[in-house]
Formats: sequence, C-alpha cells, structure tokens
Amino acid sequence: MPPELRDFQVAGPMASLVKLHYGDRRVHYEVWVQQKRSIVEVGLHFEGEPQHNARALEALSLRYAEIASALGPDVEPEQWTESWTRIHMTLPIAPLEPPFAAHVAERLAALIRTLEPMIGKERRKRSGERGRSTFLP
Repeated sequence: MPPELRDFQVAGPMASLVKLHYGDRRVHYEVWVQQKRSIVEVGLHFEGEPQHNARALEALSLRYAEIASALGPDVEPEQWTESWTRIHMTLPIAPLEPPFAAHVAERLAALIRTLEPMIGKERRKRSGERGRSTFLP
C-alpha cells in the first residue's frame, strides 16, 4: 500500500469479518468470511445516511469502467439494503491458510488503492461546491 493509504483504522475482527476505515466507521472496507455460502466478500460499504450512501454509489458507478479495469469484471456496485450501498467482489473460499490470506489481502489492498483516491477526490469536489461534503458524511 502506498504510504498515504496506510493510516486506516481497524474495527474488529468481529466473528467472521473485519472492517478498515479512514476515520468514519460508516464508510469502511470490509472482509467478510461467509463459510455457509463458501465465499469471502471484499468490499467498500457505505452505511451512513441513505442519501449519502446513494450518492456515493452513483458516483462510483459512473466510474465503473475504470474500476473494473483496475479490479476485474467481478467487482459489483450494489444497493445492498434499503439504505446501505456497497461496491464489492466475492472470492470462492479456500482453506484459511497463509496463501489464501495473502490473496484476500491483495484483493483488499487493490480495492483500497483504486477506490480511496476516488472517494477523496469526490469529497473534495463536493466540499468545494457546497462548503461541506455531501458525497459522504
């Protein structure tokens, strides 16, 4: 990870997931091991106010071609619940041993390297337009 992206905070691990965020827990990267579904989800979750979540998903969806080029076609923007949104990928589960952990870590790092600069740019853009950020809280 580049030095400017290493200052994340960790929430967890909690049971089968861990969350990483850059100061706002409502906007976090997540690794969720789902044994029953035989997958591991790696994603960026927006779990704040519904209008902020929708705006974030819309902004990232407009850049989907760029995101898919960097991360692969399996990355998916999604209205996850009535109020929460996410952009995520799923990996088939493998034995939770060092090689698979390294693979999951690399996918998470790629997601952060790709999306976090986009989020920062959008925050600055929105902040300049309205005097405060409306893209994310």
